[in-house]
Amino acid sequence: MNGCREGFSFGGIVLSVMVCWGGLSGCQSGHRESCKKIDSALFAGDVNGAATIAYAEYQNKANERDRVVRALDAGSLLLLTGRHKESSEALTSAYEVVRPYLDSKAEDSVAEGVATTVVNQTLADYKSTPVERVMLNTFLSIGQMIDGNSAGARIELNRANDWQQDARNRYAASIENDRNAALKSAGENGVDMQKAIQTPGLSRLTEGLENIGIQSPYQSAWTSYLRGVFLASAASDAGDISTARSELRLAWESCPDARSVIEIDLAAVDRGKITKTTWVFAFSGLCPRREELRLDIPIPVGNVNYVSAAFPLLKSVDAHTSQFVVSSAEGSVNAQMLMNVEDVVKAEYKQQLPTIIAQEILSSALKAAATYGAKSASNDNTTSLILQISGIIYQAATTSADLRGWRTLPKHIYVARIQTPDNGKLTVSVPGGPAVQVSVDPLANNGVIIWHTQPGTQSLANVAWRMQ
Repeated sequence: MNGCREGFSFGGIVLSVMVCWGGLSGCQSGHRESCKKIDSALFAGDVNGAATIAYAEYQNKANERDRVVRALDAGSLLLLTGRHKESSEALTSAYEVVRPYLDSKAEDSVAEGVATTVVNQTLADYKSTPVERVMLNTFLSIGQMIDGNSAGARIELNRANDWQQDARNRYAASIENDRNAALKSAGENGVDMQKAIQTPGLSRLTEGLENIGIQSPYQSAWTSYLRGVFLASAASDAGDISTARSELRLAWESCPDARSVIEIDLAAVDRGKITKTTWVFAFSGLCPRREELRLDIPIPVGNVNYVSAAFPLLKSVDAHTSQFVVSSAEGSVNAQMLMNVEDVVKAEYKQQLPTIIAQEILSSALKAAATYGAKSASNDNTTSLILQISGIIYQAATTSADLRGWRTLPKHIYVARIQTPDNGKLTVSVPGGPAVQVSVDPLANNGVIIWHTQPGTQSLANVAWRMQ
């Protein structure tokens, strides 16, 4: 046999077929169908409907491999539709799963980077990406603020910050280790990876990533800014003020478009605690989705010169709103771009991509070799035919890209800073589109999130809370 070595038994193939049809076919297709339903509701501006679907999916315990991603989708939607208790329940369940990866020594006992299995990455537990973990604890902090638990909010924002530092310190190295392991295994099994990665269709995976940097793909400007204004609002000592200043400066460096807003906060922090201010965070559009790209990779196995492989292709959701106006009896301000969530997601994907490609090619080659090896091992025509059919089923069922990811994050996050109105009433509007009135505490600092999922829809999901 050319290319790949023989390596799997008949029993291994049959077992894999059973796993695929019993687990992959049902559970993965079920999750993908629920994602389509959630997307359909979001594209129609029905955030409440999307939250109901996502929460039902979260409560479905049929496939624990997807537990984290189901909890993330449900958690953000529930928070933005006023169901913060259920949101905290879902997001906390996700945090409990991913918490071990926050340990700087976790790589000694827990595999990080991009998950892989010999069969298919969709059969591995979804453990989230660094930016998802940062956003997870950021959303949890808001739930704590809504409950009036300042200490709890502080803990969650500290954890979000810890995720960012942890990712910078070791996640990139972990991904590289995974890639090297895949390349080593490829060499040991006779897979010509250099030839495989030159497959013309693979270039589609990098379209739109040319101008995306990978220096700091884990930085959430929203998290830094929120932590800064929270500490400046709830400061108990000079250390809080100093940390608030550092976080605001980090946000200032990360988002030039919002510097005119952040500069006001920095000046206020220099005078001490910030008082009677409301920050409106306007969420716009939807973050990128992963679609499946199937390709024939030039790896000879037996009498076949190609193997089929499936890759996750990141696709932007282009439609979004770029203007938000926040008004009160005292005046109005325009929101400024604070965080391009899409670029952060793309930067993460770009960093993961070489490892994903290597693992997918290796997985496909090994499965094809297993099928050929099992079939050719038998001299009985009937047995050989059964093995061949089993191998075909096995490969078809397991050639599937891992499309999981936190889909209910926005494309962009904008911010507007306004003096808290004496009557506690704010109006947030989209020029030529919908408007919503929000009630805030007239005597306090407040936070507000508005989400316009798609232009042309008339719904603005919103939630408000005291920042202190």
